[in-house]
Amino acid sequence: LMLVTAATDHRFLITRLSAIGDVAHSLPLLEELKHHFPTAPIAWVAEPGPSQILKYHPHIERLIVVDKNWRKSPRKILTLRKELRQFAPT
Repeated sequence: LMLVTAATDHRFLITRLSAIGDVAHSLPLLEELKHHFPTAPIAWVAEPGPSQILKYHPHIERLIVVDKNWRKSPRKILTLRKELRQFAPT
């Protein structure tokens, strides 16, 4: 979990990538974040399998799906970096 904070800006990035069980166990965290920060955008980075249970979750503003072997490809790393920067506060 990463929190980027400015004076009044909260954004959350949850990085539970591959384990469906870990993703499922992290869902209460998502609910609590939205409860305490109702206007804060929340993004989640996950691999294709776990992303299926997150796809339509109403509290996730941006779901970033990364390929299982994304760390082995400079191109995929740069693509992820670009997507994360789009979510970053301006």
